[in-house]
Amino acid sequence: MNTATRTILALGIALALSAPALAGPAADKYVNDARVFIQKGDVNAGVIQLKNALQQEPDNRDARLLLGTAYLRLGDPASAEKEFVRARELGAPRAGWVAGYGKALVLQGQGERLLRELKAEPGDPPELRAALAALSGLAELGRGKPAEARAQFEAALAAVPDEPEALLGLARLEAGERKLADAEARVDRVLAAQPGNAEARLIKGELARQQKRFDEAIAQFTAILDKQPREPRALLGRAEAAFEKGDADKAMSDVRAVRNLRSDLPQANFLRGRILMQQKNYPAAQEAFDDVLRFAPNHAPTLLMLGGIEYTRGQLEQAQKHLAQVVVALPQHVPARKLLAATEIKLRNPKRAVELLEPVVATDPDDAQLLALLGSAQLAAGDSRKAGETLQKAAEIAPEASAIRAQLALSYLAAGETDKAVGQLESAVDLNQGLVQADVMLVLTLLQQKAYDKAIAAAQALVGKQPKAAMPQNLLGVAQLGKGDLAAARAAFEAALALEPGFGVAEMNLARLDLRAGDKAAAEKRFKAVIERDPGNAGAALALAELAAADGRNDAARAWLEQAWDKNPTSVRVGLILAQAYLVGGERLKALGVARQLDAAAPANAQVARLLGTTLLASDDTAGALAALRKYAELVPKAADPWYLIAGAELRAQDTQAAERSLDKALAIDPKYAAALAAKVELMLRAKRFDEAVRAIERLERELPDSGLGLKYRGDLAVVRGQPEAAADAYAAAYAKTPNALLAQQLAAVRLQAGDADGGFAALRDWLQKTPADAAVRLQLAMALQERGRDDAALVEYEALAEAAPNNVVVLNNLAWLYGQKRDPRAVQFAERAHELKADSPEIADTLGWILVEQGQAERGAVLLRQAAVQAPHLPEIRYHLAVALDKLGKKAEARKELERLLAEGRDFDSKDAAKALLKSL
Repeated sequence: MNTATRTILALGIALALSAPALAGPAADKYVNDARVFIQKGDVNAGVIQLKNALQQEPDNRDARLLLGTAYLRLGDPASAEKEFVRARELGAPRAGWVAGYGKALVLQGQGERLLRELKAEPGDPPELRAALAALSGLAELGRGKPAEARAQFEAALAAVPDEPEALLGLARLEAGERKLADAEARVDRVLAAQPGNAEARLIKGELARQQKRFDEAIAQFTAILDKQPREPRALLGRAEAAFEKGDADKAMSDVRAVRNLRSDLPQANFLRGRILMQQKNYPAAQEAFDDVLRFAPNHAPTLLMLGGIEYTRGQLEQAQKHLAQVVVALPQHVPARKLLAATEIKLRNPKRAVELLEPVVATDPDDAQLLALLGSAQLAAGDSRKAGETLQKAAEIAPEASAIRAQLALSYLAAGETDKAVGQLESAVDLNQGLVQADVMLVLTLLQQKAYDKAIAAAQALVGKQPKAAMPQNLLGVAQLGKGDLAAARAAFEAALALEPGFGVAEMNLARLDLRAGDKAAAEKRFKAVIERDPGNAGAALALAELAAADGRNDAARAWLEQAWDKNPTSVRVGLILAQAYLVGGERLKALGVARQLDAAAPANAQVARLLGTTLLASDDTAGALAALRKYAELVPKAADPWYLIAGAELRAQDTQAAERSLDKALAIDPKYAAALAAKVELMLRAKRFDEAVRAIERLERELPDSGLGLKYRGDLAVVRGQPEAAADAYAAAYAKTPNALLAQQLAAVRLQAGDADGGFAALRDWLQKTPADAAVRLQLAMALQERGRDDAALVEYEALAEAAPNNVVVLNNLAWLYGQKRDPRAVQFAERAHELKADSPEIADTLGWILVEQGQAERGAVLLRQAAVQAPHLPEIRYHLAVALDKLGKKAEARKELERLLAEGRDFDSKDAAKALLKSL
């Protein structure tokens, strides 16, 4: 038996693609056509034909098997599972369905079911036994049990030495362990026997990309696309590799191809945004990230990216909104909390900054450093009593740390408890860690009180006592900085460096002064100088990464983060930042490698357990994510966040009952946990348990009386119940309380549905007055106006959109159509541009073709319309337009034949009467 028959799906695929159809004459042609389409790589067309076959003959088991295989190729394992189950019920041979069924379960994260339901049977041939063992290995891998997975893969290889899926499973294990050479060797074994194995080439391409062999990665992804030109994973992989190589144009071309197939894929829109950010086209990048949020409103990497853009551009309210969403979704995401805290400080909300830090400390109450940070934040917010309590805990955990004792003394001073402050200062001095602690404390106290002149005098006195020490000069610089005397601050920091050339703190302060002066190059030079002297300085490496990212130099930013990680391979702080950066960049395998390494280094750290769980979930390893998140819950038994995240993973696994129980656990711990309250309502609405939904909404309103969420969900409930007027009232009240784009869109939609067109337009326009750059809302307004025949008003909105985003295909196409209705020559210009950007779209080709026909260019128009009709025979308007073009070209017999076939199908469409009239005239 050749190697190709040993893949996990090969037994099922071979039967599905080659078995003689048992269909009747009506279904036989559809099934055969489907085989041809799938073999050529056009799986979507194959699915359409198979559905046609099953309409004719629902019990056609071969069509069911082939459809299950096609759904797996399209990445729809839930639909694949149903087809394989139905084929089994119809008597399909075990070898035809069992492997495909198992693969569908694995892809849905239902490894437990696979291990329960699918066992090797005595009569199974070695190839099937090996396939089942490999599937079991994938299931164990999904459960977060690499040792058990490895055992299953090795068992598969013992049965069939070149079992491809087992080799690829071991390659995945080794890639996660950073054994990239071993992983590649296994993938190469598969490819040597099966050059056309797309899964192997995907892994090969990803491994090459991780090792910066971008040309090789691109070649691997291209080899897949030569046979399957619509394979989204290969298109995205090639786009990532091209982008990292520095070829943004090629990357964008592949991203457009993915979006032509699936405009709702967050990964494609996210990469588009990253490319546009690198090109410093921030408005277009924001639009791309907005597209992500249209389909995945809680996509944390996008929210974080938007928050960073907005923070950089001074759009603090918007940054606050997006970063708050990240923190709600990922409460332990330290970088997001830092950025949001910085935003809150700029917005003069210091207490909110404290609130952001407290939950981070709650996850690890024995971390003295985190407690000291929280205590300092509380002190800055003016709560000296609470700060003292927090810092006292820190001092008890780390009694030898004079810095913590100094902070504790500062809290006592701020509270007026001088005796306690002196006691702590004396303890700090007894530790004999260098400077005169009382003098340092006095300077810090005066700085805290913003008594900058006195702080400067105290620092100068300290300089007099310690004239050869760098730290007093650094303190003097901080005091001068507080007063706003940047020149004096710079002089003090430079004096500190002159006394101690390797004094990194002063160098870092000078770098920050350079940044304040807008001299990024000088700041970068200083940070690099710190790194040169101290290659393991994580703070400087992280600062350099931040600078590079702000300039769109993503490769450099990642290199600095990777250097910080390389020099600090057990640092939870660095690892968390790097893993999140990988996730933001869509590099899930790398993020998972960092998360696993952190988990090995700090197995009892709650933040690490959370990172591992969320990274596994982002990698579609639902079972593994659940295991990690349950460990997170054990580490922080009094926190609600783990149970909220567990509920999300259980929903991904389609276990709604378990998800509901987990949400209840989260709310039992924290009844005001907004994300869990909202998720409970959404769960009830999705299950159409309306009475319970009402109670969940009432609870949300009781717990969060200042939030507009309750009203928003009342609107959602009314929509589900088919009550648009009630929904409009609820959305309007919610919008008045907490105006945002989503509520404006929902309010407009229900008003339009209720027949209140002017009210719907008004809702959208009100939001656009507040945020004129919101392209998604403007597009909704334009389309609503167009649908209701208000073409002139729609044109105004489309033209504004086209000016802001000249490559938006939907906008260009609709502009072309409206101009075509007016016989405006600009119609061709916009239609041509849309077709250039999305040449494989039948709808776009129809627009251009029809405009050309109407403007007297019937010959070219007919070519485009014929192409569109072949691509989308299910769209009757296109076929009618083709018939008109044929008639204009004098091909009346061909036009008549097209119209007769079209009208014989009995479908309704807008131009049906016109089609009948044209047929009568021929």
